[in-house]
Amino acid sequence: MKISDMTDIAFEREMQRILGDVLFWCIRLDEIGDYSLNPTPVTYIDGTGQQPFPLAIELKRIWNYARGEGTCPAEINNIIQSLCELLWCPVAASSYEIPSAWWKEPLGFMCNLAWARQALDLGENLTTEQLALLGEVSVSRIKQLCQSGEILAEKVPQARGKKMEWTISAEVALSWLKSRK
Repeated sequence: MKISDMTDIAFEREMQRILGDVLFWCIRLDEIGDYSLNPTPVTYIDGTGQQPFPLAIELKRIWNYARGEGTCPAEINNIIQSLCELLWCPVAASSYEIPSAWWKEPLGFMCNLAWARQALDLGENLTTEQLALLGEVSVSRIKQLCQSGEILAEKVPQARGKKMEWTISAEVALSWLKSRK
């Protein structure tokens, strides 16, 4: 997926998919006993637009931020956690596992891109994966540019293990991203 694929239509499609999943489980729960849930559509504070459920409004803020529009929601991590719990946490479970393939789907891509943009905005060092997302190039291309010195980067040990990984300062990353436009 690319940033340019993050259209309003793509977002609406993802929200309708989530709503469909929720409604499916409501039907299944109703078969067990007397249960009903009616999603409540909500409008934005300024009265414009409408989303199929309250979390969708918060996700739209992250979607827009990830694609480079608007500011980072202060509660970005809580919103993403709510999304992941909605999609992947079984009822009454205390933990869950997100399939690795999901991170390549639109909402997973949105999460990773938003976190990369947030790291850049906060002046934190970026990984090659984060810079690749923001620059819309492959991770291997970013690693090549680091290796050749075209992107000034430093090799640091990963959190676990002895493997070394490139890290790019926010200043260098921002400069490289601006040079590409």
